[in-house]
Amino acid sequence: MAFLETRELRTCFSLSGGFLSRLAGRDAGSVAAVDGVSISVERGGVFGVVGESGSGKTTLARSILRLVEPTSGEVLLDGRRLLALTPRQFRPYRRRMQIVFQDPQAALNPAMTIGAAVAHPLQIHGIASGGEARRRAGEMLERVGLEPAGRFLGAYPADLSGGQKQRAVIARALILGPELVVADEPVSMLDASVRTRILALMLDLQRSFGLTYLFITHDLATARLVSDRIAILYLGQVVEQGPTPTIFADPRHPYTRALLAAVPQPDPARRSRKELPRGEVPDAASPPANCRFHPRCPRAFAPCGFEGRDLVDAIQARWARLPEEQFAAEHELLDGSRALQPDGYRLVIRPARAGSLREVAELVERLREEEADAAFRHIEAVRQEARAVVVELSPGRDPQTVAVGGALVACHLYPPPGEPAFEGVPGI
Repeated sequence: MAFLETRELRTCFSLSGGFLSRLAGRDAGSVAAVDGVSISVERGGVFGVVGESGSGKTTLARSILRLVEPTSGEVLLDGRRLLALTPRQFRPYRRRMQIVFQDPQAALNPAMTIGAAVAHPLQIHGIASGGEARRRAGEMLERVGLEPAGRFLGAYPADLSGGQKQRAVIARALILGPELVVADEPVSMLDASVRTRILALMLDLQRSFGLTYLFITHDLATARLVSDRIAILYLGQVVEQGPTPTIFADPRHPYTRALLAAVPQPDPARRSRKELPRGEVPDAASPPANCRFHPRCPRAFAPCGFEGRDLVDAIQARWARLPEEQFAAEHELLDGSRALQPDGYRLVIRPARAGSLREVAELVERLREEEADAAFRHIEAVRQEARAVVVELSPGRDPQTVAVGGALVACHLYPPPGEPAFEGVPGI
């Protein structure tokens, strides 16, 4: 049985909306920062969670610790369902699960001495107070490399360097003797010269105390150094997870491949052509349908879920490449972007000139035949209506997580067992 497990964990945050929306009482919607995440962490291991900024890594960590309350799903520690516990019932589990925050400066109270900060958890949980709490704090400070302890017990955060502050934060996290430590980007705010020493310290403490780490990072090199297993997170969902050597030796998901391709290679002999993601990370408040990576994926095909807004992006990207005269002609024909109205798996084009519907339909048909962008290639039908041209795209479907070569991958390139591969699957 796994020591820590999440099952379809989902955490949503309500959007505030604009002033007029709030005045009218309209719901501004929500954003799913964590959307159906299932991971399994073995006792004594280091499980890395890797992803770009905004992928939901920190929200996942805080949801597991109930620093934010998940919307649905389950979190299990040693088989116990933590989300079913009342705050009073959950209190003992606070001692078993601790967190090391990303920014040590923000994690420490500037008005509290280091000794008081490290001893504070002992007092909160009624374990020790006064001289005994101070003695234990001194022992833990020396264990994390802040020695002699007497020099640091009475010091304030402003008196310490960045690396020393993070050592103090680690000491505070370990003072209660936890079993699980969530490390949320613990070295990203530190100087490069200090990072290696802090990572070495954390691995030493993990072996000495038998800790289990959930290690959050955006740095693949760090994840490779410290993690036994890795989960790759994109827009709140796990796209690939498995043993670290497997993920790095043979990445399966196009996003994982893109992340690894982006790592600089100092050896010219090892450099190769890179397939990097196109564009920017989409808005998490309105994520792409089905496979969330498909608008940026070089291998996307019909089942991935192309929408009308993908076609709008493809048209605008095409305009950026066109000669000025051709751009002006198409822009005028389509009345700029005002005529392009995405509607799910459709794009409704309402040009200003009603008599230009046939020209618009012919343009879209030509783009379907000539353009290389996947959004154009997966147009299913183009038809004229009374005052609009309606472009239909292939409906997509959500990818299922399947076992592939020792890893778990959520991608349409790999069909579930017993199901045939999709037609037109691009080369893997």
